[in-house]
Parts: sequence; C-alpha cells; structure tokens
Amino acid sequence: MYAGIGATAAVVLAEAGPVLLRAYDQADPAARDGVALAFQVLTNAVYKGAWQTLEVLPLAVWAAGTGVLLWDRRRVLGGVGITMGILGLVSAAVRMTQVGVGTGPAIGYAALAATLFAAYMVWLALLLLRQIPL
Repeated sequence: MYAGIGATAAVVLAEAGPVLLRAYDQADPAARDGVALAFQVLTNAVYKGAWQTLEVLPLAVWAAGTGVLLWDRRRVLGGVGITMGILGLVSAAVRMTQVGVGTGPAIGYAALAATLFAAYMVWLALLLLRQIPL
C-alpha cells in the first residue's frame, strides 16, 4: 500500500503538473492566477495528502505489527517498531485533523520518526542478513 499510494501520487503529479505548467505559460495574465492556484492545489494534495499523510498509515501499521511480532524474542527491537508505528499513526492523525502543533515540534517529531524508521530497518536487515532467528 505504501508503494502504491506513493506511485499513484507521483503519476498524478507527473501527468497533471506539465499540463498546468503549459496552461500557465499560454494563459493570459488574468487567467494565470487560476492556473497557479490549480497547480498549488495539485502539489499540496500530492505532497501533504498522499505522501505525508496517507502513505504513513500502512507504513505505521506495518511497523507496529512487526514490532508486536518481535516483542517476545527481541523486546528492544519490538519496542522500536511499536513506537515508530504509534508515532506514524499519531503523525497522520495530527495531519488529518490539522491540529496546530507549530512548525518546530512537527519537524522534531518527523525527525524522530524518520530516525526510528532508519534504525528499525537497518536492525531488521542486519538480523536477516546474519540469519539470526527473530
């Protein structure tokens, strides 16, 4: 789902973006504001709607689910997965409800989630490469 949402949004942007850019270039000055607004709506829908909100949901569910499965044998790794999943779900909920948390805390929150995700994926990859039973 994560890849499907991301790819679909990329295709929408790749197909509609150039059309709007050409329309802006060919439009008279009075119509350019409308075309610019349409382009802004398109990019916001893709970047904020699909890539920063919807895409996070299946990734967060996967992380929390694998964390729960790992919990009995590897508590720390399982805890990182569960924490990352919860952070992702909360992040998506905050984005969808548009609760104003300010730019600073939101950036720090996203950086924490990204760091946890990177650590989780590297840890899982090392375990799988070493063929250690999970």
